[in-house]
Amino acid sequence: MVTVGIVDDSAFMRNILTEIIEQRGHEVVGEASDGESAVELVENTNVEVITMDISMPGQGGHWAVDKIMERHPVPIVVLSAHVHEDAEEALELMERGVVDIIRKPGGKERSVSLWDRADEVVERIAGASQSSPRSGSTIDSASGSATRGADAGATSRAGRSGSRERSALGSSSRAGSSPTDSIESAKTTTLLVGSSTGGPDTVETLLANLPTGLDLRVLVVQHMTDALTGSFANRLDAATDLEFREAGANETITAGEGVLAKGGYHLEVTGYRRGRIDIDLSKAPKINNVRPAVDATMRTAADVIDDHMIGVILTGMGQDGAVGIKSVADAGGRTIAQDEATSRIFGMPKAAIETGSIEQVLAIDDIPDAIVRLCTDDD
Repeated sequence: MVTVGIVDDSAFMRNILTEIIEQRGHEVVGEASDGESAVELVENTNVEVITMDISMPGQGGHWAVDKIMERHPVPIVVLSAHVHEDAEEALELMERGVVDIIRKPGGKERSVSLWDRADEVVERIAGASQSSPRSGSTIDSASGSATRGADAGATSRAGRSGSRERSALGSSSRAGSSPTDSIESAKTTTLLVGSSTGGPDTVETLLANLPTGLDLRVLVVQHMTDALTGSFANRLDAATDLEFREAGANETITAGEGVLAKGGYHLEVTGYRRGRIDIDLSKAPKINNVRPAVDATMRTAADVIDDHMIGVILTGMGQDGAVGIKSVADAGGRTIAQDEATSRIFGMPKAAIETGSIEQVLAIDDIPDAIVRLCTDDD
């Protein structure tokens, strides 16, 4: 059973959602009709997941998401009739900390339409509750928690605002003003990146600040619905020097290319030969209650790639990627996790660090330089 809080300015919609959720064995522990009462609901109940409307009077959904993530992070599922019409707004909400976005039916038939999708809606709400927000415990990046490499624990306290400034610089790289001079690398490298809550801007910051000249093939898994992965892939293509696209079935990735896992599918590595990576999409069962899963991509990559690999775990709720990053390390790959100070949610990096397979724990601004060193060092 999952405890749910419902935030919507429509009493009609709150009543429908309560009935749908409770008929399927879960408990609604509170309701709110605006942003301020949503924050109070989270602080005063044992709620495990919040459903959130965005357009509300007074302090609306955007404000509430920010305050909840700042004060008492819990998984948030947005139910909105409008967000899916604006991909940039949807990506912004995911950057703020939203776990999932469900299209809420509108008009006179909205109750019938919601009942028609009741099983899907409840499954996604219950699934979101499996994401573990940041716990009260803190990993000291300078301690021995990351045990594999001598560089473990190199941590800075750079804020997210600095990351976004660097991302803005990186977005001009296609025009010839790359933030770092072109660097030649003799290593044929596969870069595997996993991210979830708060990830879109973080992934863009990382990739936009990689210099040209690295012999990279990049596979990114960002927990995101299929309604958004195409738009996000286009955004990465515009912001980086890589030829970036949404992953498709039975494709091959070569140097200078990157793919983003398609929402609703696992991205699996099926073959590797002379710097060419074969990939495919899979509807296999969810892993860590998500699809695409970081673990699926990293584990299959570790199974078949026999060249230089780098695995990076970025901000996100839950522990997806922990098994995968260990597989990369066990296969001889190099490993990095984002530090707590610059992670929106430290769940995924923390879980990766606790495997003992992470070599470096770094602020997001420092990860591109670390990747460059790993690609150009002689070891």
